[in-house]
Amino acid sequence: MSSLAEYLHAWAGEVEGRVQIAATVAALAEGAARVSAMLALGHQQGDEEDCSRDAARRAGELMTEALRGAPVAWLAAEGTEAPVAIEPGALLAVAVNPLEGALNAAVAAPTGTIFSVLPVPSMAGSHGSLAFLQQGDRQLAAGCVLHGCYTALVLTLREGTDLFVLDRNTGSFRLSQRGLQVPAGRHVYAINAANYRYWTESVRAFVDDCIAGEDGPRGADFNMRWLGCVSAEALRILLRGGIYLYPGDSRPDHRRGRRLLVFDAHPLALLFEQAGGAATDGMEPILQTAARRLNERSPLVFGSREKVERIAGYETMRLPLGERSPLFGRRGLFRV
Repeated sequence: MSSLAEYLHAWAGEVEGRVQIAATVAALAEGAARVSAMLALGHQQGDEEDCSRDAARRAGELMTEALRGAPVAWLAAEGTEAPVAIEPGALLAVAVNPLEGALNAAVAAPTGTIFSVLPVPSMAGSHGSLAFLQQGDRQLAAGCVLHGCYTALVLTLREGTDLFVLDRNTGSFRLSQRGLQVPAGRHVYAINAANYRYWTESVRAFVDDCIAGEDGPRGADFNMRWLGCVSAEALRILLRGGIYLYPGDSRPDHRRGRRLLVFDAHPLALLFEQAGGAATDGMEPILQTAARRLNERSPLVFGSREKVERIAGYETMRLPLGERSPLFGRRGLFRV
């Protein structure tokens, strides 16, 4: 298996723009490897929230340190109010969620690191935030690292989606699978069932039909997964198929969903689109949306294309219309 460094060198060649992207991805991978090593040290003193908060803070520091010297003008990290300047005049910007699923860290459950590499618009100037308020399809590269029983990096340079695994003996990622394609026809869905009472009727009907299995309108038994870590869900679906849903619901702070558009939804959407899957916010493909502010949240569904497309027409196919709005209207599947 080739190393990530060899893979990036072969992809970049002598093309200056690609060389800069490759150097940035290499730095991000190095930071993620350091985060993985930090997590492997185990449980720290304190309660679950204190441990997760400390782990997330340290992960952010490690990712920032790794990017020092990379050709990156602006770095935006999940939870911060504004991006920070790294290398003035550079042409790239990086958005990173250093430790997604941080609450899992205290109990040795999966966590992740998600990143996106973007071009810096010419009009950004000293306003770094503008680099991150672009449509998702402007991304130059995206990746998702799963910190679990092994450390996996799923990466796209817009030429397919490839899987790398961290070799702990050398500290480097090595290519494991090229050209991932989301398997079709798998009866698995991921959703947080604890939110059932807050969902719209459409979401409940979708899940109820899955639960009904062979005796229900879907005519097949479904399995449900929920790992509390979208990075783990993404890798599982990329390798085994299925669908992930995090819709908006009736709670005031959940009406627009909970996944971060810049830090989570955009990079995951690019990974899935490049792997033959799909990702939507319930109204538009995620890659056609742009954030209006850095920490904007969004509903998110991703997975095999046929399942995402099925959800887009679910209400009209399965439920009497009654007085309900269309699926993706104000009270549809992903908007309340």
